[in-house]
Amino acid sequence: MAEFIATICAGLWSGGCIYLSLVQQPAAHRAGPDIAAALFRPMSARAAPMFIVLALVGTVAAVYAWFQNAGINWLIGAVFLGAVFPFTAILIVPTNRRLLKIKPGEVGGSEELFARWGRLHGLRALLGSIAFLVFVSALTFD
Repeated sequence: MAEFIATICAGLWSGGCIYLSLVQQPAAHRAGPDIAAALFRPMSARAAPMFIVLALVGTVAAVYAWFQNAGINWLIGAVFLGAVFPFTAILIVPTNRRLLKIKPGEVGGSEELFARWGRLHGLRALLGSIAFLVFVSALTFD
């Protein structure tokens, strides 16, 4: 059961990140810095709790599966999924704080900051996606 929980959490986490990276962030960027800045605060407030819970539950479930002798792939996937926490704390949170300080009408020069956030978010999506693929392969081949 832990294996399925880990896989579902990693899949949902990755899907959400991929959507943000490939759809929402580019659309906001294309709409202009005023729109991007207006969307960022509510988007971040709603997305952060969901991503935290999915990554935490998925990581814990994968480690539990590994402790229950499900195989080393569950630990490997847990390391990738769990890596989103330090990655976020060290690289994304400082960028988020700067983005959250942008006020409507004061968006000059924010395009590069939004582009940085998009690149970082894409890398974070890659971590979760690797975890998801490791979990799916463990379910399929172990």
